Amino acid sequence: MGTGRIFLSHAGADTQAARQFAEILRRNDVDVWFDKDDLQPGGDWQATLEEAIAQATGMIVYVGSSGVEDWVEREVRYGLVRNTDNRETFRFIPVLGEGANLAGLPPFVQQHQCVDLRDRERAPEQIRRLVEVLRQSSSETAIPAGYWTGHSPFRSLRSFGPEDSWLFFGRDDDTGELLSRLGRAPAWAVIGNSGSGKSSLIQAGLIPALRRGRFRSGGNWVDSWRIAVFRPPADPFDYLAEVLPGQLAELSLKDRAEFIGYCKEKLPEGGGALRDVIAALVNPADQTFRGTHILLVADQFEELFTLVPGPATRSRYIDSLLAAARLDGAVPVHLVLGLRADFYANCLDHPNLSAALATNLYNVPAMTHLREAIENRLALAGARAEPGLVDSLLAEAGAEPGNLALLEHALAQLWEKCGGSGGTLTGGAYADIGRLKGALGRHADEVYHDLDEDDQLLAQRIFLELVQLGEGAQDTRRRVAKESLLHLGAREQVERLIAHLASKLLLATSGEGPQAPKENFVEVSHEALIREWLALRKWLEDNRGRSPSRPPHSAGRGRMAWAGKRS
Repeated sequence: MGTGRIFLSHAGADTQAARQFAEILRRNDVDVWFDKDDLQPGGDWQATLEEAIAQATGMIVYVGSSGVEDWVEREVRYGLVRNTDNRETFRFIPVLGEGANLAGLPPFVQQHQCVDLRDRERAPEQIRRLVEVLRQSSSETAIPAGYWTGHSPFRSLRSFGPEDSWLFFGRDDDTGELLSRLGRAPAWAVIGNSGSGKSSLIQAGLIPALRRGRFRSGGNWVDSWRIAVFRPPADPFDYLAEVLPGQLAELSLKDRAEFIGYCKEKLPEGGGALRDVIAALVNPADQTFRGTHILLVADQFEELFTLVPGPATRSRYIDSLLAAARLDGAVPVHLVLGLRADFYANCLDHPNLSAALATNLYNVPAMTHLREAIENRLALAGARAEPGLVDSLLAEAGAEPGNLALLEHALAQLWEKCGGSGGTLTGGAYADIGRLKGALGRHADEVYHDLDEDDQLLAQRIFLELVQLGEGAQDTRRRVAKESLLHLGAREQVERLIAHLASKLLLATSGEGPQAPKENFVEVSHEALIREWLALRKWLEDNRGRSPSRPPHSAGRGRMAWAGKRS
């Protein structure tokens, strides 16, 4: 039998290697659809991709050296859905090219049988076997059922990251709009209400699309990106100094330490200091960076106004970001700010930022494809919802953006309660968890009441430290160095309780910087918890008027060794 047409998916950075692989398949009489050959300039690329996959009989995902964040995007998600719906007629085959790191791929890909071309001597035999497989019917699904035993298709209170983009349905139109706007001006703000999904849109929509080569500049596809994602803590320049070297360049530990020291001296000067630091990291004279674009993402940008105490520091920080964002440089630099809508007025107090945002705003719209987002993920996981349940969920969520987090949390609880893969989410289970509005508060109460009395008192103190009391505005979460929480009780007790609350998704832990532990920072998992957990609201009201401690964020200044190297 013939192979039908095979859709070849790849990351932008792997375009050349994927094109060579496509030619090899064509020489073996495999009809291949390859985007860089088949997409027409000026066309609707998203619709064209979807039509090509709908007409294909299989998908090959070429995985090169670009890593897991580049692997998954719109076409791969659609291919996974088609394979799960009917594995007999739509094959899904990962191919490991040169530089691919199997251990860095999503777990379900590691479990799947891949075609491995990394050994050049064995590659011809692997290709021969691949062609034979393409000429036969296949009964293999891309996602083994066992994968869902330890994983959920729903994120609960956690934001979607680049690694989750294969589960990020329902925002394709918004992602396409951000891509089209990105080249019009150097700085953009993505603005939405608390819980509207703006961070997920940037991290699981925009960033993977860029790395998949979906952005055009000067009529050419941009295949090379260096992307830094950061948040403005109490000492924003020191924090920026620690994260930029690791995210924009590959440096040895020694060079990175020296560069961090240089940055900690340089960045607080403001003005063009950040632009100079980026130029030192991504040197335009280095052929490695030819055609590269830089993206700076200042997520949770409202924390600049809640955590940074001095207006002078805030002003220098804003000026530095805006000065660094330039599209006419040898290496273009784009800036995206993720901002809560109720902090937009704070931006107007800064003239340069106000001017930049006057026409360069993207207001995150209400999500109009929620049913698709729910049902596609259930389909991927081999589960379903009882008739009428999705209708009830959507009716109760309504158009309120803050309800997205409540919806995602309720779905995660239903998944766990109804048995996961192969199960059916039921209306009875939905009533048991408290429905949309009650599920989060009921879950938090259950976790809290399962603690002993000492841990309950300690949990109260931890949560109070992690909420920034609003002054004429909503209370917000704030990220705190874990080390600064350890004074609240016995060190081992605090660490154990933080880990437990994180495992129950009431807290989130993270690590930043080259030497930072994996769980170096702690924060409330989502601001929806501050709104919906009545017990926490009461603690905050009882504590209002008192000021939580503000421990320092990181170590002091570094040396200027790097400046000497670059001078």
